[in-house]
Amino acid sequence: MPIVTQVAANLPDPHRAAERYFQAPVVKAYNLQTGGNRQPVKLHHDTKRFVLAFQGGSADIDGSTIYYDSGAGAWRKFHNDNSDARQVYTGLTAGCVLKEQ
Repeated sequence: MPIVTQVAANLPDPHRAAERYFQAPVVKAYNLQTGGNRQPVKLHHDTKRFVLAFQGGSADIDGSTIYYDSGAGAWRKFHNDNSDARQVYTGLTAGCVLKEQ
């Protein structure tokens, strides 16, 4: 996915170009499909890795989180009321710099 490649190419400081990532057509289209810009894109990073997260839909009010973990090189999704999965996500993003759309 181009946005993942672009973020990885700009480590250790991807925030310089973060606005470009967040304005990418694929990100804007996703935000429109999920209810507008009320659900921001989040970019957590340190000097070696990053986690790019989007809010996902759900049948109930809690929603879900879809994220790319560059350390694992994979996309993951969890329901927001799943405390075990949320704890994994929180551990991945702890100590990282955060940029939101």
